Amino acid sequence: MALSFFYLINIYFVKDENNRPGFYLSLAAGLISASWLARLHEGGYLNVLMPACAAFALLSALALKPAGERLGYYLKTGRQSSVPLCLIQTLLTAQLLLLIYNPFIYIPSINDLTAGDAIIEKIAAYEGEIYIPYHPYLTLAAGKKGPQAHQMAVFDILRSDKDGKNFKTINEALIDYISSKKAEVIIVDNFKFTHMDLIRKNYDYRAPVFNHEYFYPVSGMKTRPEHIFVKKNDLRSL
Repeated sequence: MALSFFYLINIYFVKDENNRPGFYLSLAAGLISASWLARLHEGGYLNVLMPACAAFALLSALALKPAGERLGYYLKTGRQSSVPLCLIQTLLTAQLLLLIYNPFIYIPSINDLTAGDAIIEKIAAYEGEIYIPYHPYLTLAAGKKGPQAHQMAVFDILRSDKDGKNFKTINEALIDYISSKKAEVIIVDNFKFTHMDLIRKNYDYRAPVFNHEYFYPVSGMKTRPEHIFVKKNDLRSL
């Protein structure tokens, strides 16, 4: 970030007839703004900061040359800088080394794999459609049919377009789908689902999905399919 700010200061004093600084500054401002807006969004996780990190990396690389000219080489005045260019390069290298991590700790365990295979088999055992709003990929993995809209995307529409056309379309579709009991089974992560009352009205709580602590993401939000609801008058064992 220090080099990024140096670049900002440097372009104030250096005129470029091709206006390249203007382009890079506009690009960086757009990237940083994108991260800021995404971070304001409820549910925006650390990954939304990647555009801002890219902006700082870009400005830092652009600043390296003028910083070297001013700090690592002879200045126009004939004085030699006391801070050599190699120091700047060393600091940048050290910063990269500090970011080194072990990627293998983010690989799911054998127990996670076994638990995932088990829930897919459990889903496949049901007939008819399956609705898993937070993990729709599991429906496809089990070879079943069901809505594929992720609940977080649906929730974004429901809360941002309140009483609007999109809200009405999505909300009515959800109400109709749950009320008509088109899905044989609905599996939710928690009881905060937007239409939980409607699910309870048309479906009976069957059982928790897991009886262990596996199948959680190894990074990010700790969530997984937790609760099975089977449409009323159709309870069956797994």
